[in-house]
Amino acid sequence: MRGYKKPWFHGIENMTIDNAGFVMWKGNQVEHYNLSSAYSDKLRAEALELARRCVILEARGESPTTHNAIWTWEEKEERS
Repeated sequence: MRGYKKPWFHGIENMTIDNAGFVMWKGNQVEHYNLSSAYSDKLRAEALELARRCVILEARGESPTTHNAIWTWEEKEERS
């Protein structure tokens, strides 16, 4: 649609979610949520943490992905 802009997920700039539950950060998939709970307060807190991690990864010159923002985050965090 011309002129349509997908809304930010939980109002978090640069984060969107599609109709299958895939969460994107600037177009890169970073997580997947069950749509029935995606807009809960608990997952809003998780999304805010995920956005914080994405910003940190970008500052390091890394492209945020599910792998480095979720699966190996502790390892990545320790080396900073």
